[in-house]
Amino acid sequence: MIGGLLSKSASRLALLAAAGVFVGGMAVPSAKAADLGGDCCADLEERVAELEATTARKGNRKMSLTVYGHVNRSIMYFNDGKRSNTFVGLDNHNSASRFGFMGSAKITPTLSAGYSILLDWGDKARTSGAGQTAEEGGTRMNPNSSDSRNGDAVARLRDVNVWLESKPVGRLTLGRITNSGQNGLIDLGGTSVGVGSDPACTGGALKFRRNGTNVLGPSISDLSFGCGGPIGIRMEGIKYTSPAVAGFIFDASIGESLKVETSTIDNPAGQVTNLGRVMGANLKYAGEYGGVRIAAGVGAEWSKANEDDSKSFLTTDAVVPVGGTTTCNGAGCPATNLSADNFYWAAALSLMHVPSGLFAQGHYTKLSVGAQNTTGGFDADKDAHRWDVQVGVAKNWFGFGNTVVYGEYGKHDNFKFSGDLYDCNAQAGGLGGPCTGTAAPSNLKGDEMKFWGIGLVQNIDAAAMELYIDYRRYSAKDPNNAASLQDLDVVVTGARVKF
Repeated sequence: MIGGLLSKSASRLALLAAAGVFVGGMAVPSAKAADLGGDCCADLEERVAELEATTARKGNRKMSLTVYGHVNRSIMYFNDGKRSNTFVGLDNHNSASRFGFMGSAKITPTLSAGYSILLDWGDKARTSGAGQTAEEGGTRMNPNSSDSRNGDAVARLRDVNVWLESKPVGRLTLGRITNSGQNGLIDLGGTSVGVGSDPACTGGALKFRRNGTNVLGPSISDLSFGCGGPIGIRMEGIKYTSPAVAGFIFDASIGESLKVETSTIDNPAGQVTNLGRVMGANLKYAGEYGGVRIAAGVGAEWSKANEDDSKSFLTTDAVVPVGGTTTCNGAGCPATNLSADNFYWAAALSLMHVPSGLFAQGHYTKLSVGAQNTTGGFDADKDAHRWDVQVGVAKNWFGFGNTVVYGEYGKHDNFKFSGDLYDCNAQAGGLGGPCTGTAAPSNLKGDEMKFWGIGLVQNIDAAAMELYIDYRRYSAKDPNNAASLQDLDVVVTGARVKF
């Protein structure tokens, strides 16, 4: 029996050991991964065959397979000065729950290939969508776009790509990719599990209440990028990533279409199409000197005539005439914002003193938006900018893992202004009818949103788990309305478990 066992492959021995059948001639207690019944040693070959039939496996032996991901659920409390409530069990959109598959294989000692598939669920119960008028705030899709019990949206493919990498040359990635560019903090401190640089990921639908009238005013999303940055984070495209050279890594991407086409032989009148382009570039650095860890990045992105990846975009599914009073896409709105011309650049710096755990990290972003007017041209850019900083300490004081204590401050300027574009202000026959008038942007600059906060993250290394709580107080002003806005308090707490 033992001689027969020794003649089998190492993979079969691993199967037997995992099932607690037989290792080195000794019986091993089993958690009974498969209920195979019978005497453990009566028919070893039959048991091996049954174990193989009940074991998850990958499609081939050449390309590796790793399954990974995390679950991040939270509780969010708000107080807008007149009302307060608590939403329980939301997916934390700062680090949304997800799962993925990735793998690689060596072609030569210096050349390898691989793939990545990363998904999350378009959960209707997310911190970014919950607000005073919706305890969940996400998409209602089941059935027939109406609300239902557990009515979630669809699975979202974050990354789906293949890559080829040469050690001396770098990596080329093709498919759905994460855009190049510097979006937000570089997090050496370990704070982003609960909150991040995009405040709209935590209570984006929460609205500021106007003093005097108590009417709800602009939301956190209205006065910021929204949850996800100034230009869509992901796209279909191609990306180059350099090897690390003296701590520096460069990457650049281009996607959607290689050439911008707003007028073609198929649309000689200059009709807007979805044939836009997104480009990005980024340079990052990481190093350590005298016990001080340094991480920095600077990057930029451009989006032109690519509606689905632009701030204040108006999504289209068909060719749309530019300007005039012609119906567009069956919705009755003139195509005045479709071909947005967006550009942003950003920089981030993070420092940590490793022996003490003290850290400081911050970032700055400037965004320019070109609004398409009723003739199909672009008005002058409307700029917005943001910055935020965090300072704190990350130290394993209690033996469970790092305890992270931090304070933060951030400021957003002119984001409502940059998103205030042309719109249809009158429709014949009601909603869905032809547009009979166009509302021009108000062009009122000066909207502002500031926040300060404190937070705590407790890492539990033995369970690959993080517990967190963060408090933020937001204040804002809106030049489009004379009434001042009351401050808004938001608390989010929860846990992330990695697998």
